[in-house]
Amino acid sequence: PTKTILVDLTKSEEELWGGLSQDARQSVRKARSNKLQVTSFKFGEKGFAKSLKEFHKLLTETGRRQKFWTPGLNLLKAKAEVFGEDATLFIVYSTNKLINQSATASSGAPPKAVAGAFTLLNDGTHSASSKEGQKLFAPYSLLWEIIRYLRKCKKFSYHDLAGIYDPRFHRATRHWQGFTTFKQKFGGKEIEYPAPLIKHFNPITRTLFSLASNLLP
Repeated sequence: PTKTILVDLTKSEEELWGGLSQDARQSVRKARSNKLQVTSFKFGEKGFAKSLKEFHKLLTETGRRQKFWTPGLNLLKAKAEVFGEDATLFIVYSTNKLINQSATASSGAPPKAVAGAFTLLNDGTHSASSKEGQKLFAPYSLLWEIIRYLRKCKKFSYHDLAGIYDPRFHRATRHWQGFTTFKQKFGGKEIEYPAPLIKHFNPITRTLFSLASNLLP
């Protein structure tokens, strides 16, 4: 991404909490009142493979809803294998009877995954949530718990929120404006990287790229 947000993990948890917007703090509290459970799995741990399948289902649903490309399950597995212990999966589960209509408190049915994130090192590489999870404020609880988790690891000095909307590249990032507003509520520092320099040596390709740029919405 050409622009992103970095959350300073060297701060205390109190400072990080104070850096959240009022709306974000209220949303985290609402998520807690909904009794959501945030669980983390490192690559190789029991439950990782099953949870990765649940996450991929959420990611596919989110991609269709927000119109962005999503990697296949095999690609996520390959990334996890490459990064090893630096690959961590976070899943938010709900046992809310109104949301998970197929389960009741007495049925013993398993909790329902409503949000998740797949992190590689300190980069929030992939994140997803269902419509039900959004109603329960699951994304807020998820990101806050990830920040707390990474801070306690004391392995990284910052957490990269993996890109936000960049007006310099409106066509490429226009679908990111919604989750950009969400990420900005967590008090990180916005970082803008230099724009790439593109030079076409062939006049034909230069003309074609220019025409394509003008035709795109």
